[in-house]
Amino acid sequence: MGKAFQQRRCPAIGREISAADCGDNRISRYACPADCGHNPFAPVNYARLLEIEDGLDEKTLAWLFADTAERPALAQAFRCAVEGGSPHAGHAFTSWQLFFRLETDGLTCAQRWERAGFLGLKNDERVLFRAKMQVRIALLEIRSVLDEQRLEVVDLFSSGPVPLRVVDRSLAKQAVRFAPMVAWVFPLPYFWRVAGTALVIPDWALLEPGEIVTELARHLGGPAEPEPLRRWLAEHFVRLSEALDATARERRRLTLAQIDAKWGSAVYELRAPFAECRAALDAVAEVNQDDLDGKERREGFAEARTWFDAASQSAIALPEGSRPVLGRVLLGQTFWRIEAMGGDRLARLRGKLETCLGGRLRFTGERLDDLGARLAMGEPPGIPALVPHRLLEPAPRLHLMSSQLAMPPGGSQKKMLAEMEQAYLRAFSDQPIPALDGRTPRDAAGDPVLRPKLVRLMKSQVRGHDQKNLQTGCDTDINWLLRELGLDELDVPPPPPRPPLETGDTGGMEPLGEEDEPREGRDDEPNAFSPEADPLPDEPFDLDEAARRLNTALGEFDTAAEALNELEASGATLVPDASELTADLLNGTEFSCLVTFLLQAWFALVPPGCRAPPLRLPAMREAMRHELALVTPREMSGSMETLQIFVSDCRQPALLQVLVARLSDSAKKMPKNMRPKAEAKVAMVVVLKVVLDELDHALRHP
Repeated sequence: MGKAFQQRRCPAIGREISAADCGDNRISRYACPADCGHNPFAPVNYARLLEIEDGLDEKTLAWLFADTAERPALAQAFRCAVEGGSPHAGHAFTSWQLFFRLETDGLTCAQRWERAGFLGLKNDERVLFRAKMQVRIALLEIRSVLDEQRLEVVDLFSSGPVPLRVVDRSLAKQAVRFAPMVAWVFPLPYFWRVAGTALVIPDWALLEPGEIVTELARHLGGPAEPEPLRRWLAEHFVRLSEALDATARERRRLTLAQIDAKWGSAVYELRAPFAECRAALDAVAEVNQDDLDGKERREGFAEARTWFDAASQSAIALPEGSRPVLGRVLLGQTFWRIEAMGGDRLARLRGKLETCLGGRLRFTGERLDDLGARLAMGEPPGIPALVPHRLLEPAPRLHLMSSQLAMPPGGSQKKMLAEMEQAYLRAFSDQPIPALDGRTPRDAAGDPVLRPKLVRLMKSQVRGHDQKNLQTGCDTDINWLLRELGLDELDVPPPPPRPPLETGDTGGMEPLGEEDEPREGRDDEPNAFSPEADPLPDEPFDLDEAARRLNTALGEFDTAAEALNELEASGATLVPDASELTADLLNGTEFSCLVTFLLQAWFALVPPGCRAPPLRLPAMREAMRHELALVTPREMSGSMETLQIFVSDCRQPALLQVLVARLSDSAKKMPKNMRPKAEAKVAMVVVLKVVLDELDHALRHP
């Protein structure tokens, strides 16, 4: 018997019907229940719905192009959207053209298809397309993740929002509670669907998600009222994405520029026996044993000490047993080095060490690198025209400190970190919070004026907590804190355990409303499976090849920050090694300038995606001493022409020659107060030569 004539019991009409009758009339004529096994719109048959949607999408695009009299222009615009830089553009373009854009007849493309009887569509496809015709932009807030495909959300654009049940596996595997997002949604008979892509709205101070979206739209010329705003966002979804990204970049740049992240170090020569100096240091109550890492041992240090900060007045509650750190002391047989975060801490650590050891030490020099300013220089500013100034105020200010907590015997780092987090949360309720006007969360919970701010703050806390669980695979709970503060409106069950999600700093989410193949895991080591760089030719590169490689290296990345991320991912030690080589030779601005040319040198020889060849720091340190010894004090303050001797015997003289020329040209274009001094330029060229020689050696002798 053919499939069309097979009989099945229909619960909607209470009698036997054929499979063909079922397929032609379910949902459209028959009020099918959600638990019917033949109903593709039932939640249990979600996979079948996705198959129908795939076929419908192909037919929908075909109708879109068949419906227009300007097919070439539409095809070109569609191609530009799909191949452009925005991941949102393709879906936003087709949704606007299909469901929102009105032609001269006053109809949308979808409405004309409906009037034509949905040519080429079967019943299930017609039902699904009619649902898609109700698509709209919503400002969703995730309230709970129920299981691997079901979520509960509210639309913050609606007055008195009611919970909506959403079925979407892609969203369920990455959603966290109270995450707000601008998304395309449409209703189906038993649940809602999220289509295309979504824009995640970040946590910016205590701004509500609706304030952020409305302010961005207003700045771009859009309306403020929710219903007109929905339509405006449907047409300008990509512009909103660009403005959100530009504002996030500018906020990040301002935050980095304000961050208190100056890393300081000072070097001392021992004038007394090592054992005597060590005994004097260990007599200080605030000093405790510490461990050396491999790099510090290779530098010649034998032991390390932590100097705790007894005078620290931290505004942050530290875990029980944790002690704030002033800095570290690295002990070598003939010289010591101290390190501290911040100029103030370095100065205090210097004073304490010199008081403790007196004439047993001789100060030889110090270095203070402004890491925040360096990071800010690598962070491109947002496009000014897209950035509303109101969303930049106040720019978040970060303060860095360090503390030390001894790991209990037999304990694991993961368990210790989880216990530290719980200790922080236990102290949180009674800590004064600037965002709560200096009041504690417990006080704010009972204050009608401050309680809305506390709710927003705790939504951010829950969101961050869920995100951390999702990234680490943990399942720690934060709801006890919500109950302690009496925030019953936020006390919803946490998401079920899910596989850890790969982290990433994006302005949106993965594509939604479609099923993604499981992503393969990556080895913990960043360069474990990366290929080695191609062997170098026997002869050094000539000027043409050197210029070509350097130009290619420059074009691989949009920003220096991207290049630094790629460098770190390869396992390279280039930047910390260069920092060590230039200690006391370059200031922070000069070192930042040097790094841009070191990146060019590196990627000219080691293409992106390749495993980093190991650099021999002792060999480079010795080469630095040798090369600098060839330069007389007079030459140190002379012109760049005196450096030609360094170029001639480099392993890659053409690369060095081009880099020196570019360095000189760049220095001339810098503001006068930022230009490197002549002796600093000499040191920079010497470092470039030493690094090129070492890289050439490493690539020829793996």
